[in-house]
Amino acid sequence: SMLNSFVRAKSIECSSSIDLLEVDVTTGEASFYKSGACASFIKRGDKVFSVSSKTAPIGIMKRLDCQRLSFTFTAGDICVMISDGVVGNKGEGAWLQKAILELDTADPKEISNAILSLAKEKSTSRDDMTVYAIKFE
Repeated sequence: SMLNSFVRAKSIECSSSIDLLEVDVTTGEASFYKSGACASFIKRGDKVFSVSSKTAPIGIMKRLDCQRLSFTFTAGDICVMISDGVVGNKGEGAWLQKAILELDTADPKEISNAILSLAKEKSTSRDDMTVYAIKFE
């Protein structure tokens, strides 16, 4: 709420997305906090789950529009978080979900680099691209 108020107080129109992940490493219980952020993806075995919300970025509305989404990670799960530049303005990330499923590695750095390379091939945008992968043990 404080950050939303700060962004709204600027003399120019300004907004930003928020994408946070909080994990209790002893239990695996986690919360995603999303405000205008892209979907995150969780690979568990041979399935990929999308974690998303339909919230506005901070700074757009007077009242904070943020959603908390809960999830419990288990050993072997891989979480991939991205910036919107990876999937483009329309957020069409079906290719990304398929790519995560087909990756032949569980190494977070290799996953991040592979997704970033694919995104650069597919993109016509000049937006920044960030990929962060985490493997839970």
